Order: sequence, then C-alpha cells, then structure tokens
Amino acid sequence: MSSEALPKEFFNLLPLPILVNRPLANDLNSPIVFLNEHFLAEIGWTLDDIPDKNSWWKLAYPEPSYSNVIERQWELVVSNAMEKPESFISINANVTTKFSNVRRYKIYTQIKSQFLLGYNVIAFGKSDDAGW
Repeated sequence: MSSEALPKEFFNLLPLPILVNRPLANDLNSPIVFLNEHFLAEIGWTLDDIPDKNSWWKLAYPEPSYSNVIERQWELVVSNAMEKPESFISINANVTTKFSNVRRYKIYTQIKSQFLLGYNVIAFGKSDDAGW
C-alpha cells in the first residue's frame, strides 16, 4: 500500500492528533508519511518539519536527557508487548509543540496491527497523569 492509499479522510475525522510512519527494514529512522488535521492544529509540526523519526524526536523532545528517558521507555514498552498477546501500547510524555509550548499526551499505537500493513499509526490522546 502506498502512502497515497492511506485512509486520510478517516484519520482527519478522528478527534485527536494522528501521525503515520512507515517502518523500514534496515533503518530505524522511519519516514513520516501523514499527519492528520488535528495533529497540524494542536501540535503544529508539518511533514516539512518532521519528515522522519529522528526529526520528530529532536523537535518533540528537544531536551536530550528527557528524550533519552522517553526513548528508553518506549523501547521497553514495545519489547514487553512483543512477548505478550497485547497489541496496543502507550506511554505518557511531554511533547514540545511548534507553538513553543509543552503538552502532556498519552501516546499510543498498535504494534501488531493488521489495519494498515507496513505502517504505524500513532495517536496522541489527553494524558490522564500529571506528568513529571
């Protein structure tokens, strides 16, 4: 499936920010192929700003020590989920927006999804915790 075939209208109907990336077999820096309208309005970064995972991490988590904590936490959650039947994973994180503020999100995805083969759909919901 090409990124042109993504259900963009469906993603734009969802009431929360959505980011879609396409994992590559031999490269951890996966390209970001779609951001829904809520992502653009609430978080602000565009595909020009964040064409790939590395660009996203630098802008969303600009403080290196916090970025390292979030990256390790995400990797641990993914690793644990791969060993269990659960397919949804989530973490709470402070995300720096293009509007120079920080918002707390519950970031989640389905790692064993059959919904869009070859893509990861990452959603940003309101966090239910107070943060750090």
